[in-house]
Amino acid sequence: MFTHYFTKAVGPQSFWQPFYLTKLLLTTIALCTSTLAFASADSPFEIKTVEAMSYVYSTQTLQQGKSHQQGEKIAEATAFFIATKTDTLIDGSFTYVFDNIDENALQKTQQVDANLGWPVKKLATATPGYQQKELPSFKCLTLIHKGPSTEVLDSWQKLQAEAKARGLKFTGHARAIIKLSSNTGYVISELQLGIN
Repeated sequence: MFTHYFTKAVGPQSFWQPFYLTKLLLTTIALCTSTLAFASADSPFEIKTVEAMSYVYSTQTLQQGKSHQQGEKIAEATAFFIATKTDTLIDGSFTYVFDNIDENALQKTQQVDANLGWPVKKLATATPGYQQKELPSFKCLTLIHKGPSTEVLDSWQKLQAEAKARGLKFTGHARAIIKLSSNTGYVISELQLGIN
């Protein structure tokens, strides 16, 4: 059926002739390349509103240069706990939540307090040893960090500089959504800076 519609669109030539396959391939590559070029020209920053979520977590003091290893251990332990000891399910990526901090805390201090945990489908009946709460939706300026975990602070600095350049006010709430984390220290995370 596909061949029939393709033949109607390009004429009576056979779909399987090498010339038409090459033309189709080159057109597809050109479209993909132009899309990638267009996407890379966009700003890496985005303003968006993040939906509310149920959240199971533990509060930790993160040490600069060691937060990746700390987060890895907590992510594993918390996921195991949720899967085996609660009546809820994980519903998203591992998330660092920073509450009531001033804008300089994310970039200059040697340590910072944060909640580390997982979004879940609903609050659990009980979470012994862990805390849980509903996180409200919030407006944020975002930046995707791709690279070594040791360079996340640089990305926070870029995000904060962009917020200041746009005249946005920091609310004291920030999040880091971990999209990928490897044992080599490479991470992809969405940094979310709460704004007014």
